[in-house]
Amino acid sequence: IIRNLLGTMILGYLLAMEERREAEYRAYKREAERDPLTGLKNRRALEAFDRQVATEAERRPFAVLMIDIDGFKSLNDLHGHAFGDRVLRRLAEVVRGRMRGFDLVVRYGGEEFCVVVKEATLHNARRIAEDIRLQIMEERFQAATEEVGVTVSVGGAESTPSALSVFHVIEHADKALYDAKNSGRNRVCTYRPETDRRQKTRSA
Repeated sequence: IIRNLLGTMILGYLLAMEERREAEYRAYKREAERDPLTGLKNRRALEAFDRQVATEAERRPFAVLMIDIDGFKSLNDLHGHAFGDRVLRRLAEVVRGRMRGFDLVVRYGGEEFCVVVKEATLHNARRIAEDIRLQIMEERFQAATEEVGVTVSVGGAESTPSALSVFHVIEHADKALYDAKNSGRNRVCTYRPETDRRQKTRSA
C-alpha cells in the first residue's frame, strides 16, 4: 500500500511539473509573439496563422490589409518618439476595435500594421479599411504645443486559387499599399491578382 501511495505521489508530482512546464512555454510563446508597445501580435504570429488559414482558404477566402501611417518618420522627428508611440497605440486600438475575435491584427514593423480578415472578400475588407482610414483622419493627437492630424494609407488584397498563403497575399497587399503611397497617401488601394489590376479609391 505504501509503495502504491508513493508511486501515485511521484506520478502526480511529475504530471504537475509537466503541466507547469507547458504553461510556462505557452506564456513564453504568447510573449514572444506580442508587440510590447501596442499589445498586438507581431510578425512571428503570422507563421502559425498562415498554416491555419491556408488549409481553409479554398473554402473560406480571406483578405489582407496593410496599413501604414503617412509621414511617420517626420512626425517622430518633429514631435518626438513619445508622440509617435501614442499614435501607434491609438491606431492599434482603432484597428483592433474594428476587427472580429478570429481575425489577426499584427504590428508588422515600425509604423506598418497587417490585418488578416478571415472569411472575407476584398470588397468587405476595403470597407473596413475605409472606416479605419476615416476614423484616424478625424482624430487629433496632442503634441507639445498643438494638436496634430494623422492619416494612414492602406493596401488590400484577397486570397485566390493561386494565392492561398497569407504571405503571398501580403505581397499583393504591399503592392497596393505602394500605389496608395504614390497616389497621394490617405487612401485605400486594392489589388486583384486575377486581373493584375489595381483599383484605387479615395473617399472625400
